[in-house]
Amino acid sequence: MGTTTKHLQGNPARVVTRCIAEHAVTALSQNPGQDQLIRKEAGKKTRHLPLRNLIEQAPEALAAVRPCWAMSPLDEAQILPPRPLFDLVVFDEAS
Repeated sequence: MGTTTKHLQGNPARVVTRCIAEHAVTALSQNPGQDQLIRKEAGKKTRHLPLRNLIEQAPEALAAVRPCWAMSPLDEAQILPPRPLFDLVVFDEAS
């Protein structure tokens, strides 16, 4: 396989990565307080904010940085705020 073919096959992944990164950078710059909070919490070794509080205080930034989350329905009910945060929620009880 030639270098050009490998490059062309890698293009979709590069486009997706770039779009997600640009969306995250835009969301963080539009919400500087949320950006600072996330960076502060990420730098801590102990005494982190409870996840529910972090989500309530920085929802736009967290959703932009990590647009897809996986959790059990029980965790979802306990952690996520009672307002729309995601476009789609899939419940899979196949386990």
